[in-house]
Amino acid sequence: MRNSVPLLVILGLITLLSCTDEPELSTSTCGDAFVYNSGTDSFTLRAVPRSVWIELEDPENPEVQIAALFAEYTFLDDTTFPQGNYLNRFPALLKSTSCESLYEALEILNQDEKIAAATPRLKLEGPGIFDNTPWILVNTVSIQPFDASDDAMIVEWAEIQGLELKNESFGTLRFRVKEVRSGFEPLEIAIKAQNELDVKWALADFIVPIFRGSHAKKKLTILQV
Repeated sequence: MRNSVPLLVILGLITLLSCTDEPELSTSTCGDAFVYNSGTDSFTLRAVPRSVWIELEDPENPEVQIAALFAEYTFLDDTTFPQGNYLNRFPALLKSTSCESLYEALEILNQDEKIAAATPRLKLEGPGIFDNTPWILVNTVSIQPFDASDDAMIVEWAEIQGLELKNESFGTLRFRVKEVRSGFEPLEIAIKAQNELDVKWALADFIVPIFRGSHAKKKLTILQV
């Protein structure tokens, strides 16, 4: 991916699995824009219609749970049911390509107690962005303080924002949103942290498409955060 976004965006992510080729996504984007800073760079993120990322609350028997979700929610496109999925996090497509349907589906899915979080896929726009393949927003926010003595202050701030500490690795605090409603909360809180906290960086975590070789087909790499 040729752009000016630093590797901090995917810091701490561990590759688990490369999946089959993704189905075609909508080339349009929704109007709502998020101005996002990554290091010294600033760019715009816009949601892509039709595509959602779902994380199940219970990691047991994910394929059975996924089948039940597709049966329950008729707005999910059952022609793209991820057969043979053994992970509790997976991509899903909606039947409708409208932005209104995307926002409504995210709200409905996030009210389901069986779902830990449903989040959108977002496309990057701005100077230096040469690849507009959408990134998947996941329900974690990573913050690195200037000094470990600031950890307590950051954790207190995060709790006020509705975050809970998930883990700490290499000086980075990783949080999850306790109650996701719209699906955009991880990005919104990361942007708020950039504006309010004096830290090295504060970033939403994404799953990023990986390309292998100049003529390789696109693969979606599932990343554990």
